[in-house]
Amino acid sequence: MNFHKKIAPLALICLCLCLIALPIAQAHALTFTHTSTSDSVVSYDECERKTAQKVSYACETADKEQLALGFRLGIYAVRSGACPDTRPETDIIELLPMDDIASDTKCSGTVIISPSDVLGGDGCPCDEEASLRLCAYAERKTIKYDNYGQQVLDWEADPAKSLTITYDSKPPTAPEITKVVPGDKSIYLSFSGAADIDAWLVCVEPLGEEEAVDEVVEELSSLVQHATQRALTKSDEEEGGGAPEEETGDAGVIDDEGDAGALGTEGDAGDTEDTGDAGDVEGAGEGEGEDCKAMRSPFEACPRVVTFSADEGARGVVQGLTNNIPYRLTLAGRDKAGNHSTISGPVEGTPAEVLDFFEAYVAAGGSEEGGFGCSSTAGTTRGAFALGLTGLAIALGACLRRRKRRNGSGGGRTSHKTLSSFVILGLGTGLGLVAVAPGASAASSKDFTASFETRPESPRNWELELNGTFFTPRIDDEKGLDGSPYETIFGKKRLWLFEAELDYQIADYQGPLGIGLGAGYGWVTGKGIYQETGESSPDATSLNIVPLRLMAVYRLQFFQRQGIPLIPFAKAGLAYTFWWSDEADGKLSQVDDRKARGGKWGYTLAIGLALSLGFIEPQMARDFDRSWGINDAHLLFQFVHTTADNFGGKGFDLSRDSLHIGLGFEM
Repeated sequence: MNFHKKIAPLALICLCLCLIALPIAQAHALTFTHTSTSDSVVSYDECERKTAQKVSYACETADKEQLALGFRLGIYAVRSGACPDTRPETDIIELLPMDDIASDTKCSGTVIISPSDVLGGDGCPCDEEASLRLCAYAERKTIKYDNYGQQVLDWEADPAKSLTITYDSKPPTAPEITKVVPGDKSIYLSFSGAADIDAWLVCVEPLGEEEAVDEVVEELSSLVQHATQRALTKSDEEEGGGAPEEETGDAGVIDDEGDAGALGTEGDAGDTEDTGDAGDVEGAGEGEGEDCKAMRSPFEACPRVVTFSADEGARGVVQGLTNNIPYRLTLAGRDKAGNHSTISGPVEGTPAEVLDFFEAYVAAGGSEEGGFGCSSTAGTTRGAFALGLTGLAIALGACLRRRKRRNGSGGGRTSHKTLSSFVILGLGTGLGLVAVAPGASAASSKDFTASFETRPESPRNWELELNGTFFTPRIDDEKGLDGSPYETIFGKKRLWLFEAELDYQIADYQGPLGIGLGAGYGWVTGKGIYQETGESSPDATSLNIVPLRLMAVYRLQFFQRQGIPLIPFAKAGLAYTFWWSDEADGKLSQVDDRKARGGKWGYTLAIGLALSLGFIEPQMARDFDRSWGINDAHLLFQFVHTTADNFGGKGFDLSRDSLHIGLGFEM
């Protein structure tokens, strides 16, 4: 016991000393910011132009006492190895001599790194890599005690900060096209290559008859010879274009960069972005430099170049092609310094006709014509009117809720903790993990009823529901279909649907009777099929729906008012379902004049059961009402039958029988 009494004060003293020393140890910081190129790479072009790299530094200390003791910074550079733990004395490039900082609590500045600093000379060699590592050291004076207990000042260094700048004129190894898969007016590609490849460049050339192919090869050979001769004889001062059209991304967007190998760089003060022909670099000489320029223009004679970022993976899709026409594809890689690899061996690919969902449905003999109901114009008007009613109801509910809170019935300050607890509690109940809590089990049904009778609550006018489900539309049940287009395209996938519903209570008969408006969004995605073989293709296709419902809603609260937290309810009304189907490129599918969009009328019936969550913790329910104006929250289970077939008309049948699970809030 005595030992613990002696050690406890010592431990407390040590803890206090550590807490005092911690702010001193963290009172200063040092950061590097490389402002020229984010990847800290000097390219061959930048070396030829003698473009300097600007490196910004910043340090600060918030402790003025520490500043009074002493604080200094130094920046050095080494060409090999890591930064040493302490400030180096020899074999360094001194960029910022170690100096005291005493004028302010902050320091900042810029050091300039020239390509010759990185290379150790004035030349710009081809096919070579070299690096320069910048090392920054911050030192501070600290108070220490000698063997006699006397205070002494000594410099203490922090771990060095480092930044590496690399000169790179070494091209990546030649990549390969490992996979070619035809798509609809497109070709899907997979690549393999070196790890340092930053972008993939694909040359796309259409092929015709055999004789035409020979002519194309001969013409390309002539163009390459002409381009090489032009590059060798052109003076250094001449500048110009001549680069092929380059596209980026899987959509084939034109890249106005100039040439695939030219990099725009920010030079030293006053330098501007410099782009142009990869074969014409300002300041380039003869011999070795010319070889570098030729190496970095692999597709100068290619009629179309498509570029894919390596950040998106080793794959891409070339779009905008013509079906049933063969194409020759060659590949090159480009690293972050703009160096290009040699060209891979050629491969061939032929785009093929692919049926998306709607096209497969029409090919199977489907009778859906699109349109928005009984007639195109009338259906559109009715659908827009229903959608407008939904938006108006939601907006009106928000306004009334805001007005109620202004009148003081909401009262108090919003409690985010209460809201989060209530939502988590509701979800837990939905998973079947919530039983009667220890605190709630002690409260009888009489206490629960009394709490609702005595507490001042806000008016109950609205019910907001959020729910979700999934189902399989009855499209394949259409009479006269030759096959099952939905199952062929989407397989066993079911359509996901999320809905929101807002009800307004107009009367009370042992529970509220009201009118409700519901809206949702559902979707399912799949793969198209080749028209000739019926096999699955990589082209994506989708079916989307937006269901709207206008209903009469009744909730029986007799059991809840007797202390039993169960609320049966029923709904019935009119339903309208918008739908559309997309192709692989996201455009609306179309077969001749039949556009894949429309709307379907029908009716909706629903029965369900709500579990009131207020019985679990009445005090939480009261806090929820005071903070948010929400009287009660429910966990909802409901079975919904909705038709979407124009009351037995032809075409798509988007009807559903589905079990919905969600949350409801009475306001």
